[in-house]
Amino acid sequence: MTRLELAILPDGRILLAGYYYHRSQLFLRYLPDGTPDESFGKRGRTQHDFAEADKRQLDLILLEDGGFLSLTPQAVYAFQEDGTEDDSFGGGDGRVTTNQPGMRNVAAAFVVDASGESSLREPPTPGTTTLL
Repeated sequence: MTRLELAILPDGRILLAGYYYHRSQLFLRYLPDGTPDESFGKRGRTQHDFAEADKRQLDLILLEDGGFLSLTPQAVYAFQEDGTEDDSFGGGDGRVTTNQPGMRNVAAAFVVDASGESSLREPPTPGTTTLL
């Protein structure tokens, strides 16, 4: 796995996300004691094959219902708590593309404001400084 993202769930479980041999996204979830979470995918592991441009994991955000969102260069994918794709997200396919007019077809990170609303942030233009 390369480019790992890590999230600690409120109950202490650990969610790892990354891409696996440039072929697919891999999600792993562990219990607080470090053993695989058997309620997630198969033995704590789930793998999802996406479009070629979407192989790189960029960011991960946990949802209140136990699911999570995965940000790739071209889309945001939604998953349920058990690691299956959430088909209620987006157009019924579990994803929303980030190549919107005015964006450079690559989102860089989720940003959550003080009210809990989330949005996407595009990467800074080379040679500029971004102040947060």
